[in-house]
Amino acid sequence: MFKVAVVDDEQSAVVNLVALIEKYGKEAKKEFNVDCYSSGGALLTSGFEEYDIIFLDIDMPNMTGLELAKSIRKTNSSVLLIFCTNLEQYAINGYEVSALGFLIKPATEFAVFNILKKACSNLENQKKEKIVIKTVHGSVVVSLSDLIYVEVSRHILYYCIMRDGEPTVVRGRGSMQNVLKTINYDNFARCSTCYLVNINYVLCIKDNFVEVPGNSLMISRNLRKQFIAKVMEYLSAGGTIGR
Repeated sequence: MFKVAVVDDEQSAVVNLVALIEKYGKEAKKEFNVDCYSSGGALLTSGFEEYDIIFLDIDMPNMTGLELAKSIRKTNSSVLLIFCTNLEQYAINGYEVSALGFLIKPATEFAVFNILKKACSNLENQKKEKIVIKTVHGSVVVSLSDLIYVEVSRHILYYCIMRDGEPTVVRGRGSMQNVLKTINYDNFARCSTCYLVNINYVLCIKDNFVEVPGNSLMISRNLRKQFIAKVMEYLSAGGTIGR
């Protein structure tokens, strides 16, 4: 199932778009859960981080669709944004926030079906490549390719993420067992009971430590053999380290 938000203050446009989304779902055998919002502020207070697709009207009072998109991108780099506009020249602004595309209002069946086909294809390829980290300040969506390692200490999880070329730590609560259930990605391996490492970011292994960007993580005696074997298996399959 794909979670979809439609943000538009024009009720007739919302009704038209929702009907076309539901029609595409029936014909393509895709399940969509659609929520509608009449303003950007309403979306931002809704727990928007877990939506897969967000349709944004550009011309809205108080907060434009582009301003809303920029707010969304501060915490969610992977949600698919699709702009809806009466004026085609405004659609180019969508590239500032990595929008998937745009629809000229009133949206047609042909246009909506095409953009949803593209969106579903992207999501099906990416679904296992992102996680939602719940923090005290809200939820943060992270691509697994940006995750360097996860550390657990006294039920606190520290996610080290590559952001704008620099390692950044995001803190959440939970256990390593829950992390292992969430991350279904062959490129991760445990070097100790405290650390789960993305092999892509391994710089080198020296003595009892694995070097990753911004840190040096201890390799436990019990997991050393298993961890090094996983790294070698990854390299023999054509993978590269030292991103």
